[in-house]
Amino acid sequence: MAEWESIAPANEQRRDLGFVGFPGPMLPNQFPPGALLNVAGFYAIGGIGPGGIISTIERFEPAYNAWSKQLKPIPQPRVGLGVVAAGTFIYAIGGLNYERRIDRYEPLTDTWVKVQDAPASLPFGWVSFGLASLIVNNEITMFAIGGAGGGGLRDHVYSYRPGAVWTKRAPMTTARQKFAVVVANNKIYCIGGQATNGIVGVVEEYDPVTDRWTTKASMPTPRYGLGAAYSAGKIFAIGGFNGSPLGTVEAFNPVTNSWDPPGTWPAMPTPRGLLGVATIKVNIFSKSDAVTIYALGGQDATGDLRACERFPKV
Repeated sequence: MAEWESIAPANEQRRDLGFVGFPGPMLPNQFPPGALLNVAGFYAIGGIGPGGIISTIERFEPAYNAWSKQLKPIPQPRVGLGVVAAGTFIYAIGGLNYERRIDRYEPLTDTWVKVQDAPASLPFGWVSFGLASLIVNNEITMFAIGGAGGGGLRDHVYSYRPGAVWTKRAPMTTARQKFAVVVANNKIYCIGGQATNGIVGVVEEYDPVTDRWTTKASMPTPRYGLGAAYSAGKIFAIGGFNGSPLGTVEAFNPVTNSWDPPGTWPAMPTPRGLLGVATIKVNIFSKSDAVTIYALGGQDATGDLRACERFPKV
C-alpha cells in the first residue's frame, strides 16, 4: 500500500495559509531578462502563527527537500486568503482585513504587483473561501466561491479573468466556509466545510461552461479546514477538524460519484486542520494524471505546525 512520507518542515509555523504548486515556465521565451531560474516548487503564503498574521513566503523545492528563505513577502499580512497559480503568476485574493484585494506574484522575478481591488458592486469580499483556476473557452479563469463575509456564510460565486471584470455566477447550493476546493476533469468540486447547520460533508460539482451546480455523494467524514487534491482519477480529501484534528484521508471518484470504503487510504501521519494541500504536474506532456500530494502546516492539539508530509512516498 502507498505510504505517507515526512519531509523537511517549513521555516515558520502557520495555519489557514495559502499553499500552491507552481511548475515554473515550460518554454525559454517565458523567462524575462534577469529571471530566477529555480522557481518551480510549492509556495506557502501568509496565514497565521504564534506571532500573529503572517506576510512571509516560503518555497519548497522537492528535488532538494529544502525550503527557501528571503522571498519577498506579500504586501499585507493576511489569513484566510486564496492563492492560485495561473500561467506564470501566482494570484493572492482576499483574506482577513483585505477581503477585496487582489495581488499578483511573479516567482521568476520575486515581485508583487497589486492588480486591483474587487469592485465595490460585489456584495462582500472573501475570507476562508474557495479559489480555483482553470481554462474556460481558451482563457485562464479564476473562480472565487463562498466563504465568510458581511457577518455570515456565503454561497456567492464570481469569476475573474486577468485584465477583465468580475462576473457573477450561479451560487452554490450550500453556503459555507473553510471547505476544500479542487479542479478535476475541468470541473470544480467544493467539499465539506462549516455551514449554517454545522460541520458538513456536502460535495458540490460546478461546471463553468454551463454555469450549473450538481450535488454529489457526501463525504463519509464531515469536516472543515481540510485540504483536497486530484490524482490518478480521484479526489483526495485530507485532514480537517470535526471535534478534534483529523488525519483522515478519503478518496472520491468523480466519474462514478462514489467514495472509496473507509480505511482504503492511509491516514496522514500528523492529524491537523487548516492545513495547505497542493500538487504539481511537472511533465505537462505526460498522459498520466497521477501526482504527489503535499500537505503543509495547519494546527493540531499542540498548536500551529511546520510539518510537511507527502503522499505517496517518493
